[in-house]
Amino acid sequence: MSARDDEKMDEIELLLPWRATGALSAEETRRVDAALAADAELRRKYDLVQEEMAESVLAAEEFGAPSTRARDRLFAAIEAEAGPQVAQPSARGWRARALDFFGSLTPGAIAWSAATAALVIVLQGAVLTRSLVTSSGTFHTASAPESRDGSFALVAFAPDATAQQIGEFLAARGASIVDGPKPGGLYRVKISATRLDSDALKAAVATLAARREIVRMAVASE
Repeated sequence: MSARDDEKMDEIELLLPWRATGALSAEETRRVDAALAADAELRRKYDLVQEEMAESVLAAEEFGAPSTRARDRLFAAIEAEAGPQVAQPSARGWRARALDFFGSLTPGAIAWSAATAALVIVLQGAVLTRSLVTSSGTFHTASAPESRDGSFALVAFAPDATAQQIGEFLAARGASIVDGPKPGGLYRVKISATRLDSDALKAAVATLAARREIVRMAVASE
């Protein structure tokens, strides 16, 4: 592999957290997906990114939003780094400031470190929620009675997937949403009425994740 190819692959790796959160443009998504299809090692790294994302948003849900002091330090640092074009008055809410900051960035223009990528994921989980839309056009939060029996996955659906597409996709696989949305737009989905062994669970989750027009990410869940 040439130095130029190495640089291109490094750039693709930097985009993996953005691919997992659905924040890339259509062209960037196409580039990343093509690279994932051609490189097993890159797919392994993407699986790790998805797992870390799921763990991060669940941690954000468990421990809540960051303290006021920590938030102030965080946004003072990132606003100074980003420049005046995204700086906001301190009186604005931290959620609005987070959305403004991340909305102003172009993923391909930033060399994210692993820590920064994790921060993006946690903040996105803290400020964004999703709801499914019923056939009547009203919004609801998934609240089906949850059983501890069976096997589960944490699933984030593609932003362009409709409620009908999601419902048909899950029904065809005997799956159902039992909880959500959690921070980051994650839903807990029951994918089997029985407890699958590790290999079978991994295969079932991979089957879900393969339908990228419906599923943005899927990872096994307890």
